[in-house]
Amino acid sequence: MFPDKRGVARSADYLYGQSRYLYLERQTENILAQASVVRKRLGSMEKITNWSRITSQANDSGHVVVVMVDQEDCPYCREVEKEFFSAILAGGQYQGIVSIGKISIDAGETIIDQDGQEVSTREFLAEYETNWTPTVLFLDHQKREVADRLTGLLTPDYYVYYLERSINSAIRNSQNRS
Repeated sequence: MFPDKRGVARSADYLYGQSRYLYLERQTENILAQASVVRKRLGSMEKITNWSRITSQANDSGHVVVVMVDQEDCPYCREVEKEFFSAILAGGQYQGIVSIGKISIDAGETIIDQDGQEVSTREFLAEYETNWTPTVLFLDHQKREVADRLTGLLTPDYYVYYLERSINSAIRNSQNRS
């Protein structure tokens, strides 16, 4: 028997168990802190502010631009970005084939369009009639939709499946058009 901090007699097994518990608790805190850093780094999608720059990168045959239309106060947009796009970005399987970014339709937001003109993001996206957020568009370099869009977050359990299916479909359709 050994005395603990308060002088109470404890067995060696008890003290070992307590120290093991404290060690695992510290390890868990470290892992959660590291995961938070990784999630912050991977979870933030690039905001698209210049369409002509994106399309110059996407001008290759089969290159797809995936655009999440979002709003600042949209909790579903944050969930789609952090939970689903972070997995796609972290996987790296679409690197060099797909450009992924977001366009905010909040008041006052602007973008440089394909002609080099600064326009409101709502005007830029008007042809798509994106009234709901999040909406994910799958476009080629000429702003043509090459796969069915994803609107809202109706089925979170299957969202990554639908997202990857749409990206793969967009790649196939874009390659067939060129």
